[in-house]
Amino acid sequence: MTTSEFPIVGIGASAGGIEAFHGFFERMPADSGMAFVLILHLPPDRKSMLKGILTRWTSMPVIDVSERTQIRPDHIYLPPPHALVTVSDGHLSVDRPADELERVFRPIDALFGSLASGLRERAVGIVLSGTGTDGALGLKAIKECGGLTMAQGIDGSAPAYGEMPAGAIATGAVDVVTPLEKMPEYLVRLKGGLPLPLAADDGADEMNAMRLEICDILRRRLGHDFSDYRSQTFLRRVARRMQVTDAASTADYIATLKANPDEVTCLFRDLLIRVTSFFRDQDAFASLAQRVIPNLFEGKTAGDLVKVWVPGCATGEEAYSLAMLLREYLDSDAAAPKVQLFATDIDEAAITTARQGHYPKALLDGLSEQRRNRFFSFS
Repeated sequence: MTTSEFPIVGIGASAGGIEAFHGFFERMPADSGMAFVLILHLPPDRKSMLKGILTRWTSMPVIDVSERTQIRPDHIYLPPPHALVTVSDGHLSVDRPADELERVFRPIDALFGSLASGLRERAVGIVLSGTGTDGALGLKAIKECGGLTMAQGIDGSAPAYGEMPAGAIATGAVDVVTPLEKMPEYLVRLKGGLPLPLAADDGADEMNAMRLEICDILRRRLGHDFSDYRSQTFLRRVARRMQVTDAASTADYIATLKANPDEVTCLFRDLLIRVTSFFRDQDAFASLAQRVIPNLFEGKTAGDLVKVWVPGCATGEEAYSLAMLLREYLDSDAAAPKVQLFATDIDEAAITTARQGHYPKALLDGLSEQRRNRFFSFS
């Protein structure tokens, strides 16, 4: 069995994580057909007691992982403290972070990013109790690849430390915000894969009519027209929201949209999830490179200073995209002026991520190989 045939659930936590894992696994069926990889932030010199604790709460085998290990469904995998764990070709790989990466050590993001790249719709990312923002960008990567994302909510068993779930929620990339008690029921729905937006015997005309009806609801409620959105991507996002809301059919989901304005907003956010990706609008960035930037530097000399401002930079992808264009243009100017690029956002968690400039590899898929090699270093 390969990883494409069963979901892999990555779960990240730090402070308060032991209690959160307890609440999750005492309710999670042992025969779900999924594999679970747990990341708990611990100091590198601290021995983890998690395996002995977990075996009290679940009958699933709990496996310590210190080397490349094949992943099997209905198993729980525990890497050592302070390790970078990634998933590829049905195996877990465990590495120690390089010295230069210690300052931006984000093992949950690394795991989630590898799940996104390797499993796409079969990837699941869950952020539980903890401090900091590790996991937020990784959830965004999973979301962009069509996987399911969850964060511990404040109803029911609220997180002992809410900073990490709050940082994930702030990205807008979390499908389900729910207490621990309800997480297993959402995961059980994954056993059959994504629901089809329409039955197999529905014709293209009926499919298009339902798609346009959903577009009309979005336009009337939010003023945005998605009728020209790529149909395949649009229906995949609808399928994910059907799974989250437990809608049995597209007609049921349309009824939910009509009755629940909050669900309209959730679908809208799903459709816009790539809004902060690198070079997200190729035509716009091509226009910047060919027309705007040359005019910006016209007549400038080495003694001049050019300032550029990116407002609402979110997690920084657009600001760094613009920086790449500026650097590439300046390469051809022997008397280039000095350049300062400012990027601002009201979301403190997002701006912290932008300052660090550390992104899961899955978020770099849209970049050319030349830019990936020049502007990024890989761990």
